[in-house]
Amino acid sequence: MYRYTFSGGCEECPELKLKDGAVRVFINTKGTNREEFSREYLEFMEYLTDTSDERAEASSSERIKTMHKEVQKIRTSEKMGVKFMQKWEERVYDRLEGKAEGRIEGKIEPKADLNKLNQALLRDNRLEDLIRSTMDPEFQEELLREYHISA
Repeated sequence: MYRYTFSGGCEECPELKLKDGAVRVFINTKGTNREEFSREYLEFMEYLTDTSDERAEASSSERIKTMHKEVQKIRTSEKMGVKFMQKWEERVYDRLEGKAEGRIEGKIEPKADLNKLNQALLRDNRLEDLIRSTMDPEFQEELLREYHISA
């Protein structure tokens, strides 16, 4: 499926619905139900998977071509590169601070838990998730919960 739509409901009592109006839509770029979506949508999913010049040029969508030009501007912008590095550096410091707090509170055993997570991701051939988890503390916490390793 390319798209999964969730609205507030209760797993135990499906007839109970939250009336907050919140709807969550998850997009899967590797969906299989192509016949349910427009050509432009499918080309966009392909572009998200491969943001190359070739993919953008092959697209029949002017929106995708325009978006690709903007992506290229950002990629080649020194100012954006500096902002990215600053944000990355902030996340590293936040992560280190969080690890220190966790050790103080006794919530996690950092090396052992992270080693378990890394081994599990390698075993499951989730290399992209392993790489992302080293730079994204929130994602790392999600993975730790997913694998029932900590917190």
